[in-house]
Amino acid sequence: MEITLVREMIERISRNLFLIMSLLIPIVAGMGLNFGIVLGAMGGQLALILVTNWHIMGLQGVFLAMILSIPFSIFTWICWRSNIK
Repeated sequence: MEITLVREMIERISRNLFLIMSLLIPIVAGMGLNFGIVLGAMGGQLALILVTNWHIMGLQGVFLAMILSIPFSIFTWICWRSNIK
């Protein structure tokens, strides 16, 4: 029972750390607080949902989610820029 609890804690911490990193990198890059948080959250969450749905676990899943979140964020940024007049 304790092993299950520890494993669940590690899974939640790793998932939350990935989302925090997806929120911090755009802010550090100078995109602005509001804009960077929205793009990072959307890209990170979409990538995390896909990796979870595909049942990819471990470091492979983390790295795949990191790689997938970049194009999602860029696509969101392009859509956002096309709506600004």
